[in-house]
Amino acid sequence: MKEKIGIIGVGNWGTKCFNTLQDMNYDVHGCFRDYIPMLEDNTIKSILITSDASTHYEIAKKCLKYGKHIFVEKPITLSYKHTEELVNLGKKHKKVVMSGDTLHTFNPAIKKIKHDFDYCMFGRPFKSISYCTGGPRRDDINPMWEYCPHDISMLMYIVNEVPEVKSVVITDNMSKLELYFPQNNMFAECYGGWGIKEKQRSFFLSCDRYDSGFYEYPKRTLFYTNRITNKSKKKYISDTKPLTEELKCFLGLVYETEENNKYYSCPYYNGLYTTYVLEEAQKLWDKE
Repeated sequence: MKEKIGIIGVGNWGTKCFNTLQDMNYDVHGCFRDYIPMLEDNTIKSILITSDASTHYEIAKKCLKYGKHIFVEKPITLSYKHTEELVNLGKKHKKVVMSGDTLHTFNPAIKKIKHDFDYCMFGRPFKSISYCTGGPRRDDINPMWEYCPHDISMLMYIVNEVPEVKSVVITDNMSKLELYFPQNNMFAECYGGWGIKEKQRSFFLSCDRYDSGFYEYPKRTLFYTNRITNKSKKKYISDTKPLTEELKCFLGLVYETEENNKYYSCPYYNGLYTTYVLEEAQKLWDKE
């Protein structure tokens, strides 16, 4: 018998998650508003929450109190306090709490950059720039909360450090977030917006020996440039779907938790640090 999984909020991204889980041979059940019967179904152990960002906290809290493992689309909540509460509830009930901002940490291009960075191939980092555009406009959050969670998560994954917020600009259509990683002495600029219809996801990392980066569209491409010789090389990377790998990770954590009756902490997966950075940026913008 197929394992049952629930999805609350089957919109644009929820439909992608629904189809991905079906391709993974799960019995997927989706709903938009009346999700209490799903929570009362003891045969459903895991819930994906892909509703509007402003509803994530209340729904996630209820899911945990009903004893469900949760995967929440980014941003997991709109405040550090709420995210911390969900993480603590997960610990209390021994339930997995995972946030969708980790998506591109499962991208094979980013995993390759992370591998080479850890093995000191690039030298010391000093600058990163990332771009993300396209997708539907959100009514309940601004562009920073929509586009920057993935960038923050990718950067923390690569350099293993939580950044400081240096500056932020938010308009109706776009956002620019400037971060600083003091241990690495690296600055990062994250651009995102729905004002540009063309779908774009790109990431660039400059270090003293090599520049590296990737383009996700039209075909996932990884490139390196030697800063000494100025020689470049690029190659197409596996078309492995990050969402599939991300959901495999979540369900793997669920399996381990259920089998061993032990809470598995995943600090870079639960969205806590990402929410902290976003909230600090929002506070800075609200002051200006």
